[in-house]
Amino acid sequence: MKQKEIYLVYRTDAWLSYDGQELVYVGEDLLDCVAQIREYSNCTKEQAEQLIDHCQSSCTGNEYEWIIECVTLNAFV
Repeated sequence: MKQKEIYLVYRTDAWLSYDGQELVYVGEDLLDCVAQIREYSNCTKEQAEQLIDHCQSSCTGNEYEWIIECVTLNAFV
């Protein structure tokens, strides 16, 4: 049985610190999450590419960065 995955999108400070994270979006598709971030903020093309490749953006000179975390629902570890 395939477990359902969701994506948690966090806006964070330039250092990607845990204390600086704010949950801003929950989605079911990585590319949709990136599209929502681009629509919601001034996310650059470089940040969007980093999110698709690494699920985080870094060192882009913007006010804040992004982290996308994939979570499997109802799964035992």
